[in-house]
Amino acid sequence: MKRFVHFALVATATVGCDGPAGSAGGDAVARDSAGIHIVEHPADPGLVAPPLTLTDPLFAHGSRPGDHLFDRIVDGAILPDGSIVIADIGASEIVRIAPDGGSPVVLAGSGQGPGEVRFPIGVHALGGDSVLVEDDGNGKFLVLRGRDVAEVISVAGDPQLARGLRAHAMDGSGRLLMTTSSYMSDAGTGWIPGSMVRFDPADRAADTVATFDMAFSRPHDGPRNPFAPFGHVSASSEGFVVGRSDRPELLWRHPDGTPARIVRWNPTRVFPDESDLERVEARLREDLPRMNPGLPASRLEGFIQEQIARLQVVPDEPLPLFVELMDHGDAGVWLRAYEPAGDFFGGGSGYRVVSPDGRSFRSLGFSTPTRVLDVAYGRLLGIFQDDLDVQHAVVYAFEGRP
Repeated sequence: MKRFVHFALVATATVGCDGPAGSAGGDAVARDSAGIHIVEHPADPGLVAPPLTLTDPLFAHGSRPGDHLFDRIVDGAILPDGSIVIADIGASEIVRIAPDGGSPVVLAGSGQGPGEVRFPIGVHALGGDSVLVEDDGNGKFLVLRGRDVAEVISVAGDPQLARGLRAHAMDGSGRLLMTTSSYMSDAGTGWIPGSMVRFDPADRAADTVATFDMAFSRPHDGPRNPFAPFGHVSASSEGFVVGRSDRPELLWRHPDGTPARIVRWNPTRVFPDESDLERVEARLREDLPRMNPGLPASRLEGFIQEQIARLQVVPDEPLPLFVELMDHGDAGVWLRAYEPAGDFFGGGSGYRVVSPDGRSFRSLGFSTPTRVLDVAYGRLLGIFQDDLDVQHAVVYAFEGRP
């Protein structure tokens, strides 16, 4: 039975317009080196970053009478008319919601037919009412125009394209910008490399244009640093953006993989302590029973103790700078704050937004942990989870220029 939940959702009023290069913690220094534009911030721009300001939510869809009940939202996109399209990986559905937050329509249901999806991992706006859906389970890309299937691009014959890569954006020539989506944690030593790939749907050609550090290798059954850094990559139509959560540096690459610009800053570093480890242990005790429902109670406590015993903190390594990196094109690169054992996708309740040219930083905070899915047309699409674990799609408008 569908549950209807009353909730209160507030975004901390924090977003303004871009200022000059020195408006966010000291004068930024810009220079060119070997054709690469480099911007360096000598101070921590996050300390005095000008905030972004949002209106009250235009709507939050998920628990009102008549709302669609989501299972597990993985991605979403804002369309030019203000409607949103949600990829629900749990229910294997693509759902469109009207600009006023009502009239939910399932554009693609669960199945293996031409207009159906199975384990959709992404949805991207293509202009007008057209969207591109990445259907991982069926090994295809699905182009929907309104409720109609406009095109089906099968990649089922290529295991790398079908399951090993994830699309982030489409460049100006209609090629998909994709990156490695999974890895083996015990693959070799040091940093495990991932690939940046440009895929041409017309001739099914996939070219690896660059690599990035994806994750640090560790033995499968060995000790685990709960605060270990990760590599992150995203893309917009202009190209890729790469970062590592242990480095205050972002690297932009053109669609062909050549470096375009680098932004560096000087953050205030925070080191883990016992209270951080205690939070991780408490989170494991909360999550492991839910993730292993078939494990007998007689074995559950031993399993939890085993996982806790594997935790090994490296005290002289600072906490990661961010937990997620998303490139929203003209709206900048969004870095979600890291929070040890954070709720809802492992992140905190705030974002740091780096302008496309890297010369200004801004901040945005939510009182309810919210993950931002898309920023476009003066709106922000996010998802949050209430105290009954019901997921909601929420849309805000920006006050001023985002």
